[in-house]
Order: sequence, then structure tokens, then C-alpha cells
Amino acid sequence: MKIDAIDLEFLYLAASKMEGFDETDIAKSDLNYLGVGRTLDRLASLNERNLIRANAGKFAITQKGTDLFWGNSVPLSTRMLRLLQVKSLSPEDMARYLLEQDVSAQIDELRKGGMMLLTTIRKDSQIDRVCEITQEGAEFLERQSSEPAHKIQQLLDEISKKIKASPPDEQKTDTIIRKLRLVSDDL
Repeated sequence: MKIDAIDLEFLYLAASKMEGFDETDIAKSDLNYLGVGRTLDRLASLNERNLIRANAGKFAITQKGTDLFWGNSVPLSTRMLRLLQVKSLSPEDMARYLLEQDVSAQIDELRKGGMMLLTTIRKDSQIDRVCEITQEGAEFLERQSSEPAHKIQQLLDEISKKIKASPPDEQKTDTIIRKLRLVSDDL
């Protein structure tokens, strides 16, 4: 799924506001420059892709949106690479976007694995460090998302969620979910 920097800003706003966000929150954020038309277009696009949902005048992040950058089921290093696919960030900004306290250990791990670069940039009179994804990191994410087992796992997760959402018979539902988990564990 293709996410750009503006999509990321909306998702970050939704992830950081647990009760959801509204137009007041957008006006106070880095997204206030977009204007009404572009804001509505982006919200509609994110809603169509099931990344956010509208609820009682507010927008909230969906589970699918959460899983991209904030889901605990995805390793932090993978979430960091996904974030760097969208834009290069300083280590501090990366931690802020991912809602993590510290990402320095994962930065070192990804640098050693050749999946990320930590570049020094001189800006005005100060020196900034910026993380960037390498070709190896991009290829790692591509392999990960295209592996058949990964796709099957996603499908099994979706089936489990749908079964839980509308249980006709609790015992039957539990039996089906147990069987799906066995298949999932075997992957």
C-alpha cells in the first residue's frame, strides 16, 4: 500500500489522538496548510483504503492503519523501515512518529544490517542526523510483503476478525478461530 508524507501526517494525528481527531486538531497540526478541498480529498482516500474511519464528527485510525506503523505485532525495525520509505527522518522524529521512547538500538541494528543509513547534514549553523532507507531495506520490505506466508497470514487475520465481529454461535466461532490459529502458527 502506497503511503505518502501527507497520508503519514493524517495517520500520525489519528494514532496520537486516541479519541479521534476533528477539524480543530487538523488546524493545530502541520496539516493546516492543505486547505479544505485537499483535506477532504485525503480524508476520503484514507477512509476508502480503510486506514481511518469517520465516527460522530471525528476521524479515528482503523486497525489496518495502526498496523502500518504502530501495531505491536509488527517488529519495530520493520515499522521503522516502512516509515523511512515515506520520508527520511531524524532519530528523534522517527521515535516521535512511531510513538516510541527510544529507537537508537534498532537504528544501530538496521545500520549494521545495511538496511538504513544515518547521514549527517549541515543545516544553517547546526548539524542534523537523518535516517534514510537503503536499497537493501526497501528490498527487505518488498520480500516481506510479497511472501505467500505473509499474505496468507493477513487473510487469516481478516477472517478471524470477521468471525469475531458476528458470532452466530460462540462455541462454533471459538472452534473456527482455534483452527485458524493452528494454521497461522504453522506458517
